Order: sequence, then C-alpha cells, then structure tokens
Amino acid sequence: MNIQQRYPSVAYLEDKARNRVPPFVWDYLVGGGVRGSAVERNHAAFSHLTLTPKYILNSQIIPNISQQLLDTKFDAPFGVAPIGLNGLIWPNSSEFLSKAAKKANIPFILSLYATSRLEDIIEYGGIQNTWFQHYPQHSRDINLQIIKRARVAGYKTLVITIDVPTTRIPRNIRNGLSLPIQLRPKVFLDMLCKPRWTTKTLIAGPPTFENWLPHMPKSYKKRDMWKFLQTLPILPHQITREKLSWFRDNWTDNLIVKGVLHNSDAQMCKELGIDAMVISNHGGRQLDEAPSAIETLSSIRSEVGSGFPLLVDGGIRTGGEIALALAHGADFVLLGRAFMFALAALGGQGAAHAIAILQDELRSTMIQLGCPLLSELPETITNTKSSTS
Repeated sequence: MNIQQRYPSVAYLEDKARNRVPPFVWDYLVGGGVRGSAVERNHAAFSHLTLTPKYILNSQIIPNISQQLLDTKFDAPFGVAPIGLNGLIWPNSSEFLSKAAKKANIPFILSLYATSRLEDIIEYGGIQNTWFQHYPQHSRDINLQIIKRARVAGYKTLVITIDVPTTRIPRNIRNGLSLPIQLRPKVFLDMLCKPRWTTKTLIAGPPTFENWLPHMPKSYKKRDMWKFLQTLPILPHQITREKLSWFRDNWTDNLIVKGVLHNSDAQMCKELGIDAMVISNHGGRQLDEAPSAIETLSSIRSEVGSGFPLLVDGGIRTGGEIALALAHGADFVLLGRAFMFALAALGGQGAAHAIAILQDELRSTMIQLGCPLLSELPETITNTKSSTS
C-alpha cells in the first residue's frame, strides 16, 4: 500500500503522528487554553456551515485553484502558518516545509520562534514563497534589529502577530516545557518509547530558538536560551495603534497583521495602511472564550470591503474546509497543525504529501459543487432560510 492509500487525508496523518512523538511534544502541538474550548470551537464552527452543489452543468469543469495575493500568483489558495518551536515536533520542519512550499508555489511563514535561522530558510524557500512572522517586543531596538535582519535576508512579506498579550497553556506548564529539554524521569521515558523521534532529534541536535541567538549577550551560551528569554520584558504586551504604526513606517514591503477578530481592529489595520490581515484566534491556543475565525470572517469582510485581502486560519484540516473559508469571505487560508501532523507522521516527505492532499480535496470539492473558479464559491453558500422552509 503506497503513501496515498495509507494516508489519504490529514486525519490519517494526525492518527499516525500521535503515535510517533512523545506525549509532551503532542501536548505542545495540540494544546489550547485552560479548557481547550477555542480549539474545539474552531473545528465545530465548520461543521455548521454548508455549501450547496449544482450537478447539472452545461459542460465538464476543470477547477482552477490558483489565487492572487499581494501581487503574487500562487498555485493554491492556502499556505503554511507559522509554528513556534516547530523543530521540537519534528526536526528540520522549517527546511522541509519551505522547500515543499516553494515547489508547490504556496507561501510558507517562518516564525520568529522557529528552530531555524531566518537567513537559512529563505534560501530554501525563496523570496516569493517565504514570509517572516514577528512577535512585537517591548524593546524597539530589538524590533528594529530583527526586521532589519529579515529585510537584509531578502524577505518581502512581514507578518506581525498581535494576539498574544499574555499566554498560559496548562499542558506546557504541567510538562515543564523548556529549552533545552529537561530530562526528567517522565520525559526520559516518553522519549525512550518514541525511538524514531528521539533518534532524529539527537541527530539534528536539540531544538532551540535560533533566531534569538544573535540577540543574546555574549555572556550567555546557547544552552542558556530559556534563561535569556525570561530576562526579556515580553509579556504582558498589548499592541497599540502607535506600535502598529511604527511597524508600518519601518517596513516598506508587504505587511500583514495576524490575530484580528474584532471589527475595530480590522478597521484600524486598514486605516494604518496594513496590506492584509489574518483572521485568527491563534489556533485556539490563547483565549478559550474567543470566537473561531470563521465566525467573525463575514463581519470583518463587511467592515473592510471586498477588495481588502483577508486570510484565515484555525482548525482547518480539509480541502472542503478551505472551500468553506473562501466562500465566506477569505481570499486565502493558512494551516499549521495539519502540516505538523504530516511531518510527525511521515518525516520530510509529509510536507509535500499534505499539500497534495489539500489540493486534491479542494479540486474534488469544487467539482462536486459545480464550481470551476474560486471566485464562484460564495455563490454556493447554502441559504439556510430557504433550505428549511
């Protein structure tokens, strides 16, 4: 049985991934807030949305899933969301994903807290397909140093994440997650039970936040990363209009704001000249009480108008859910955990396989709907009033 038969959807990859990584790694990947309510809400929101197919057509259709975004034509309307500490989930994740994204001509977003250097990853993924995501710091000097590095490296798209004014994830606290990994008895036993992950991690070297190394004082060693990060006044950190305006003034290329859920935030971003927004609740990881992105998407689309680029993420696992997001007002979709499931399940080949699954599912959904173009997906939204009358 080949890989396409064994793992025909992201759900199969998720099942495999859970059995391949240690429990503390799995908790980090799938964990949410205190109760995990927002994670559950992200998935449940899609189950309440439907699209109505047309089966009697004038001719056969061949779906076109290419999409224009920020003056770039991508071969599919989805990309890879930023994942912090991704090398903990599977070694060299950024390298695998950036290469696969370039080959498939979709965007890959490297997190500030990834385990690979921003200068290296753009070499793998290329300028068109590689974006950099930054968390605003209290220190304007550090902000300037980091975005200057991104500019010098060749990045043309900067993503500013605004939805982590503070953070508290119980699973990580309970597991004592830190860098370097502390080999407490339970962690050690968990690693012994997952020999493939442990071997790959030992070969690649312990994961760390590579993008922070140039900003550490010379008195700190690489193993002191966690200690260094705790010295930074990072949280709590609300984003103000002035701070966001500063990033706009200091980044002349594409600037995207990630983590917008409220209409007033969306309107402020538009007023400041932000180029695009990601409607997101951070994968449900931060605020249990937050709505899912898909629940707020239509309202924000009405607020900013039809021409403003909107991306959406959160709980998306299938090509059909990508179609739902596009039908309800998104121009583009980002997926994070889905790609990490693929890497944890299959190693490096998982990146390209996950992309192929989502492309095939999206095309299949569009054929089922009788919809050859992405721009026609809004016409398939089910009119619930008429359908129940």
